[in-house]
Amino acid sequence: MQTVGQILKSERKRLEYSIEDIEKKTRIRKKYLEGLEQSNWSLFPSKTYILGVLKSYGSLLNLNEEKLDAFFRREYERTDSQKFTRKVNAKQLIPSSKIYMRLGIVFSVLLLALYFGVQLVHLLTPPKVEIVAPINDHLPPRTQKFDLIGLTEKDAIVEINGERYVLNEENQFSAKIPILKKNTKVTINVTGANGKKTTITKIYRIL
Repeated sequence: MQTVGQILKSERKRLEYSIEDIEKKTRIRKKYLEGLEQSNWSLFPSKTYILGVLKSYGSLLNLNEEKLDAFFRREYERTDSQKFTRKVNAKQLIPSSKIYMRLGIVFSVLLLALYFGVQLVHLLTPPKVEIVAPINDHLPPRTQKFDLIGLTEKDAIVEINGERYVLNEENQFSAKIPILKKNTKVTINVTGANGKKTTITKIYRIL
């Protein structure tokens, strides 16, 4: 089936017109006339502009306007549909390497988010403190002093009743607490490396 461009070109040659002759008579630039004959729609700014050029060109050659219009619309719509299909296929058929790359990026972002989340929690959370001994708050009769032993986090600063104690290699602290009254109050302040503080107050009683 002939294209609209082939019909125009064939009739132009039959009438022995050069493309320059058509340019002079219609005052349409040569590149648009050639674009029309070659069905190169990308040269034109719009579909409306193509129809205007087609009408002037066809009128000069005494061709049936309705027939030309029908040929053009069928050809133009088919070309436009093919372009759309190619765009859809290009988007749908993503190479597997791109999929893996995107998955890798997503995974990396999630890992970074998790890392910074953990760091943020660590920065905002006060240190954990566990009292290992004595097991309960009641001490045997005639107890004059007892060993207070606890565990906390690395690099924490421990103060018991205002006195600082050093952690051992196992992050353990210990202090000998004298019994001055029947009820002895012990205040433990632990400051973590992040500057957050945990305070524990215990009352030890003599049975």
